[in-house]
Amino acid sequence: MGANNAYLALGYACNEKCRCCPLIHKNDREKFIPLDRLLKEADQIVSYGVRDVTLSGGEPTIHQDLFQLITYFHTKGINVHILSNGERFSDKSYANEFLELQKNGVLTVTTTFHSWNAAEHEYQNGSQGSFLRSLQGLQYLDRNGVQISVKHCITANNYRQLPQYIQFVIGAFSSQAEIQLWGIDLNGLERKFAQANFVDFQLVKPYIEEAIDVFESSGRAKDQILSINNLPLCMCDCYYWKYFTSPKADSYVDHKKGGEIMEANSGPLSIHCQKCPFYNSCMGAYFSDFDIFGNNIVSVPKEEAEINHFQRSFKFYTEQAIEKMVFSPYLNHELRRNGYTITNYLSGETIQIRLKTKEILHLQKMLFYGVSLDELILCLNEFGLNGVTVVDEWMRKGVIE
Repeated sequence: MGANNAYLALGYACNEKCRCCPLIHKNDREKFIPLDRLLKEADQIVSYGVRDVTLSGGEPTIHQDLFQLITYFHTKGINVHILSNGERFSDKSYANEFLELQKNGVLTVTTTFHSWNAAEHEYQNGSQGSFLRSLQGLQYLDRNGVQISVKHCITANNYRQLPQYIQFVIGAFSSQAEIQLWGIDLNGLERKFAQANFVDFQLVKPYIEEAIDVFESSGRAKDQILSINNLPLCMCDCYYWKYFTSPKADSYVDHKKGGEIMEANSGPLSIHCQKCPFYNSCMGAYFSDFDIFGNNIVSVPKEEAEINHFQRSFKFYTEQAIEKMVFSPYLNHELRRNGYTITNYLSGETIQIRLKTKEILHLQKMLFYGVSLDELILCLNEFGLNGVTVVDEWMRKGVIE
């Protein structure tokens, strides 16, 4: 069908009342779908040849037949991912039964914490004592080898706390736990409530950048995954783009529509996105954000765009060029999500360097207009790199001459 994943809701009963949940006031949704129907739907999902299924709700852990459904998918060789608030895993007997299911196949859990602060988290989900229950439950799974993801949706209520949130996750969970930062989907919310929760991406910028700095300074970046999802690249300096997920994300099938691939609910939808040189590398934002707040919630990152359009002085070898140490004229250069990439198109050699936008622009001017070896090494040292080592690599690969 062209998709690797399927999504299955077990019903819409839940033990929390999240303020941002579009279903909280709906009474027309089935609370618990019976097992016989779930198994028929599971048969359909298996027939599509997917490798992964995400089980959600509502809250899937309060469905009495969850374990039987997980076992069924495992017998078919399908990986199972649970979207849960994690509260039930604080019950050790329940958690231990869940752990037993790991023996038969891949089983992962994703849980959202609205804040590192218990009072704020519980204000958002309307469940007293839930913070400690979810924390203890997820920590127990983490200690016992379950792959967990700790999710955080950025809203007007919590964006200033992003650095503290990252510190909380680092302190509470092992480096095997994935950290996920998400935009918020406003679909189905009343306009007044949506306006109260949405925050301008440029206001988030200093806090999300500081949060990533905290993550990297902790030493966890070497072996822990941190991802930024359904948020636009233009909200951060290019130095942080490596954490943004690729727009080529896995797609899901909708089993209720005969296996059709589910329509995307996010992307670079603004008219500004169409003009952006990084259009094909950006996840954009939720469509609901654009629907409610318009095109101007995003913009073309002008300084980053300058990097790709910078005109060098020396395009060929000349007497003047040879007198100075400059980029080889046989180069293509491009700013990508993972850094500033330079390729010698004669030799095929490529180097990549990760710097802040202003640092890249400064480096470009030095190299494209001419610079001495000592000046280049000093510049790279000021950027926190080993100038001698970097220059040696660039010379060996024909990037500078």
